[in-house]
Amino acid sequence: MGVLNVCCYPTKLALHAADHAYVECGGGGYGWGCWGGKNGGTTVRSAHGSTKRADAIGEPDERAGVTHYLINGVCHQSANRILMPALITANGVRGHLLSVSIFGLFGRPSAGFGMFKAPLYTRAGVSGDLDVCLYQGIHTSSQSRAVAERGFIDESVRLAREIYPELVLDTDSNLSASQQTTREPWSSSEAERAAKFQMESFKLLVRHRAIVTGKRFARAQYHEMMKIRERFELSREAIEREFVESGQSGWYRFVRNFDELTREFQESLAAILPGQDYEALLDISSDHRMVLSDPDIVESIYGPESRPRGPGSRSP
Repeated sequence: MGVLNVCCYPTKLALHAADHAYVECGGGGYGWGCWGGKNGGTTVRSAHGSTKRADAIGEPDERAGVTHYLINGVCHQSANRILMPALITANGVRGHLLSVSIFGLFGRPSAGFGMFKAPLYTRAGVSGDLDVCLYQGIHTSSQSRAVAERGFIDESVRLAREIYPELVLDTDSNLSASQQTTREPWSSSEAERAAKFQMESFKLLVRHRAIVTGKRFARAQYHEMMKIRERFELSREAIEREFVESGQSGWYRFVRNFDELTREFQESLAAILPGQDYEALLDISSDHRMVLSDPDIVESIYGPESRPRGPGSRSP
C-alpha cells in the first residue's frame, strides 16, 4: 500500500498566520496542493493509505470538494479529506486545530445558504495506488498518532452523515463536488442545520482534545467555550450574508472581517482558559493570535486578476 504525507510551509505572514498544508505521496513524486502550493514544505507526518482513493477524493482541482475558501474551509480541511485513506489528519501543522475549531475536521458541508455546499466524497469504493506513488517509506512516529486520531476521524464522518446525509457520499459520482454546488434561496432550516453541525463539530473537538491531552476541562469552562463558539457562528453568518448581498466585489471586506472574527474568537477563549488549557485545546500559545487566510491564495482566487494556482505554485 502507498504512503500519504501531510506537509506544510509558512505563508508570507509567517508567525501571524497558520501554515499552509498540502498532501503528497511517499517520495514526493505526486501531490495535492489543497488550494495552494504542493512542494518545498516539511513533512509533518505520514501513514499508509490508498493513493488512488486520495486522488479521487482530491478531484482534479486538488481541493477535495472544499468549494469556497474561508467559507467551507481552508487548506487544512482539503488536506484532511485527502488524508482520509491513511486515517491521519493535518494535526501538527501550525494552526490546524484553530481551523478545525472553526470549520470542523473536514470543512462545513454547507453554510447557511444553498450556494455554499461542499459535499464530502469519501470514495470508499476506490482502492489501490497510483504508479507514481508506489513508495513504502513512512515516518514511524506517525503510526501511534494515527491510532489516536481514528476515532476522531470516524466520528467526524458520522456526524456529517447524520446532519447532512445528502451531502456525504460513499460512492463515486459522475459529477464533482464543485459541479454539485447549487444556488438556492436562503433557507432558515438549512441555516439551523449548518449552525448545529458547527457546534457539534466543536464539541467533538473539545472531547477529542481532552482525551488525547489528558486535560479535563471544567464544566464552567466547557459552557463558556460553547457560548464563545456560538457567538462566533452568529457573527460569521452575518458577514457571509453581507458577502452574498455584495457579490464578488465584497471578497476583500469578507476576508478582513473573517480574520477579525478569528482573532476575537481566540481572544475570548484566552480570557476564560488558563494558558495550559488553551494550548491543550488549540495547540497554540495562549499569548499568540493568528489568522487562517493565506494572502497568496486569497489574491489568486478572489483578486481582480485572479487565476488558478498551477501545480507546485507558491504564489499567484
